[in-house]
Amino acid sequence: MGLTCKRAFRVIYWLGSPTWLTDHCLYALRRLEVKGRSQAHKAWTREQWLHLWSDCRRGNRAKQCEGLRDLLSRPWFRRVWIVQEVAHSRVAVVCCGKAFVSARIFGIGPYLLLGRTIPLARHCQAMLDMMPGPFR
Repeated sequence: MGLTCKRAFRVIYWLGSPTWLTDHCLYALRRLEVKGRSQAHKAWTREQWLHLWSDCRRGNRAKQCEGLRDLLSRPWFRRVWIVQEVAHSRVAVVCCGKAFVSARIFGIGPYLLLGRTIPLARHCQAMLDMMPGPFR
């Protein structure tokens, strides 16, 4: 599996069926991704991403946070074999239903939506830290 992910052009992290809240969250992160393509740089800090997020964020933040919590509580984050897929993937997309966002943006989602004050479960944080992205 590790070799397959290393050679893959893109790996898809499928989180399962969507809800209205998960769609709300992923669409918000997708807006950030689109805006970031023209402005962001690979060496950006978390604070620079937060500033860009504040410029393009719209919608109900509480619902976006709820959607993110739903996504992070999915069984995908607890599957042992997924660790190898995440660790070896160079480019990845997080999908839930029809909504999707790059793993590099999804990985900073908790920081942008939940801030520093709400710690994540260790297994979730470990997966996010391994995802391809600006802070890997």
